[in-house]
Amino acid sequence: MQKTTLLCVMAVLCLLGNIHLTKLQAQNTAIQPLTIGDAVPDIEFTNMVNYHQPTARLSDFKGKLVILDFWATWCGPCVRGLPKMDSLQQKFKSDIQVISLSTEDTNVVNKFLQKKNFKHCAFGANTPLIQQLFPAVIIPHLVVINKKGVVEAITHAAFVDEAMVTASLKNQPLQLPVKKDLFEKDQQSQENYGFNAENIKYRSTFTGYKEGLSTSSGPVKSADGKLIGFRYTNAPIIFMYLLSLKVNGLQYKSSRVHFENITHPEKFILPENKKNKELFFWKKENIYTYEVIAPNYSMDVYYKFMQADLDKIMATMFNAKAGLEEKICDCRVLKKINRYSNTLIHTSVDNDSTLKFETHYAYYGTRQLATYLEILLKVPVINETMISNNNLYQISKDLIKKYRENGDAAPLQKVLKSWGLELVPAKRPIKILVIRGL
Repeated sequence: MQKTTLLCVMAVLCLLGNIHLTKLQAQNTAIQPLTIGDAVPDIEFTNMVNYHQPTARLSDFKGKLVILDFWATWCGPCVRGLPKMDSLQQKFKSDIQVISLSTEDTNVVNKFLQKKNFKHCAFGANTPLIQQLFPAVIIPHLVVINKKGVVEAITHAAFVDEAMVTASLKNQPLQLPVKKDLFEKDQQSQENYGFNAENIKYRSTFTGYKEGLSTSSGPVKSADGKLIGFRYTNAPIIFMYLLSLKVNGLQYKSSRVHFENITHPEKFILPENKKNKELFFWKKENIYTYEVIAPNYSMDVYYKFMQADLDKIMATMFNAKAGLEEKICDCRVLKKINRYSNTLIHTSVDNDSTLKFETHYAYYGTRQLATYLEILLKVPVINETMISNNNLYQISKDLIKKYRENGDAAPLQKVLKSWGLELVPAKRPIKILVIRGL
């Protein structure tokens, strides 16, 4: 679920598009967004890739179920979902048509697809007018058009699967959650609750999961650009707590969170073993949005406000208390093999064009490498290389999987050694977030 404010996760706040509406564009007519139950005009898809001709019209797929999958080459979840789209097209053959759409330049999409092996679903690129017809803030974004040319679903990628396609082809009603995207104007209209923000001295809110918003944090500003507050959207309460304590880089590290006398610790940590649908419903129950509005204060003060609010929330809602404690912990230390060298072996991978999202994890520099090794290995990893670089490191997912299953570190050490690095077991004093039941 890509840069975000949480550990360089890629931003999923882009507006996207991919359909060329020739007649409406020529007439300069305002295009109204379509919703479920609306008939879709005979739109023209341009800049088609992996298709037998460069353009197509919706009428070309008359009598078929059409699935529009909005994505981008830089969006990890989008790229991971493409094999599923391709397999759906392969399985249901001429009964459906999957078209994966990106607003990126045709050359970017072509270059990306040349390194892949998608043989069945079609792709479209560089036609941004779709944002007027099927606007979205967060991708992937899935639109299902039934055999009659009517919008049947606007939903999350997790819910577009073989069962959904089979039900639609049998004309059975689809019971899918509707994906909602909150645009800037919608956010502004919802967040002041009828109050004039300029008259508010202090107000904080703690709400549940807000569909349509990504996980992000940042300042809240008035219409004239003045700092009036702080907001953290769609995150577990632990992430908010760590930020309030200004513990940078720990948000995703469950290895640095300890629980004592907590009945349901799974409510605090993002699950790693849940399937997409299960994860969607977990978020509905365990993800929160926090906002504080208090004009004329600094960000440091907003963090203190948030910490005080979270202390009360943790005690009343979770019957627990949270705080940082320094403990001597077993960990792994990332080191240079040659401790006298101030440089590392340059990797053979130089840029994003060689990324392998499906089979590898990718990291920039030793600092990010150590951060994500900790997430993958589920043990604290300390970066003691004393070197800052922008090398692009890629590690096979199979290698990490085998390490988790049998603890054999030799293949991982071999990869690290090729970069002039090693991972050494050690004990270090580490700050741990401790959650204790009251």
